[in-house]
Formats: sequence, C-alpha cells, structure tokens
Amino acid sequence: MQKNINAGERMARVVFGVAALFTVFVDPLSPWVYLGILLWATGIAGWCPLYALFGVSPGSSCK
Repeated sequence: MQKNINAGERMARVVFGVAALFTVFVDPLSPWVYLGILLWATGIAGWCPLYALFGVSPGSSCK
C-alpha cells in the first residue's frame, strides 16, 4: 500500500475522525461513529481505498 493522502489531509482526517467518534457517547449506533472510524483509520494509515480505486492522488507530497 503506497500512501495516497498528503500530510494535511491526514491530520484533518484524524481530527475529524476522533471528533466523530465522540458521538458514541450520545448515540452508540449513530452512523457518525462508523464515519469516525473510517476517517481515523485512513488518516492513520495514510491510504484511502477510494482514492486508490479511482486513481486519485493529492499530489507528489505523499511520502
């Protein structure tokens, strides 16, 4: 898996993912929890399966 998310987007995904995960305290089965898990995981890994599927790359700054 080659990284296809740049550093700025990775940071945003982790921050918004963690924020969405906090909705588990309001409603444990909320779709926001699943979105939070997805955003957090792709931010930590630096690889987005949808970007890979569609051949999208945010630039050459993905290292």
